[in-house]
Amino acid sequence: MFLTMTLHIDSNLTLEYVKPAHAKELYTLALTNFHHISEWMPWIGNMTSQTFIDNFIKGAMERKKLGSEHAFVILLDKKIIGRIGVYKIDQFNRIGEIGYWIAKDYERCGYVVKSVNKLMEYCFKQLDLNRLEIRCGEFNTRSQHIPEKLNFNKEALLKEAEWLNNNFQNLYLYAKCRSEFERGM
Repeated sequence: MFLTMTLHIDSNLTLEYVKPAHAKELYTLALTNFHHISEWMPWIGNMTSQTFIDNFIKGAMERKKLGSEHAFVILLDKKIIGRIGVYKIDQFNRIGEIGYWIAKDYERCGYVVKSVNKLMEYCFKQLDLNRLEIRCGEFNTRSQHIPEKLNFNKEALLKEAEWLNNNFQNLYLYAKCRSEFERGM
């Protein structure tokens, strides 16, 4: 039995826990957007078949049971348009890292901002996290707009923090604490 959980953002946009039934659609979306995603996401270079997505979903479900991850698909009118989740959850310090990607055709429509905002609310109110982080490539300005629009603090430039496309890339570290979220900051 698979736990199904949906976070409703508006009448058309929802987040749903990843489950095996999402695998084929998610794989097709990632494959269709391979060049778009590979510019900033190192994992996609390892995706050689749907088995990669099947294994990701199986692993995400296990990590959820352990409390170290909550992975969702982004659904627009019940169609998968991207992925979002909170990863690397440190239960002791109550910190999590948000990651996301969206199909090229759905960029700049506000879907990721709305999704991150809903996930942030879930993390602070339901998971009792105290700090959320987002890491974005130094030159990935599209991704940087998300935490900036949501008033995350740009705390650091992490030097050579990610291996991507045969080079080490710098990442900006953004963070927001629950107290800032509660004050509407």
